[in-house]
Parts: sequence; C-alpha cells; structure tokens
Amino acid sequence: MPAFTEETIESILSTCGGNTAALAESLSQCFDRPYRLEAGDSGMWSTDDVPGEFRGPGILALIQVESQAIAVLIPQSLPLPDWYLHPNDSQTSRLETLAME
Repeated sequence: MPAFTEETIESILSTCGGNTAALAESLSQCFDRPYRLEAGDSGMWSTDDVPGEFRGPGILALIQVESQAIAVLIPQSLPLPDWYLHPNDSQTSRLETLAME
C-alpha cells in the first residue's frame, strides 16, 4: 500500500469536514450522549505540539499506511462515558463499530 500523499490527506480531511454531522451521530450512538462536531484546523504536528487535553485519558484511533499514520484523538473531556476505560462486551462492540464508521 502506498504512503499517504498530500492529496490523500486533503481528501481525508475534506471528507471528514464534510461529514461532521454523520461523525457526531456515530459518536452519539456509541456513547449514548448528544454530540456536535465542527471541523477544526489541520496540519502537521509533532508530539511536542499536542495540546494538554490530548495528553491524558481518551480514545486514540490510528489510520496507518506503512510508516505514516493519521491520529484521531478523542479526549476524555469530550466528555466520554465512564465505561470507555473498561468496556463490557457490548460496549467493546460499540467501540469497534465506531472505529469502522
């Protein structure tokens, strides 16, 4: 599989930005809470540039191609339900569905 290109990344960001309502609905269904999302700024960053709210508990999803990855960070402050740290089988299934969506 080829590495991410600038065009690939822009396409992913554009798709996500154009589907914030659907992404919020997926979060709402997974966590049984109402969410509203807005597209924010994007760009290259290093781990030194990560805001404090993303340095603590939360959910991390990686889209990896060879040695490159796009990180999706969902901080606990979203807020996330308490069960996300130790999900039961049903909740694990919800998280897996969220990852696929």
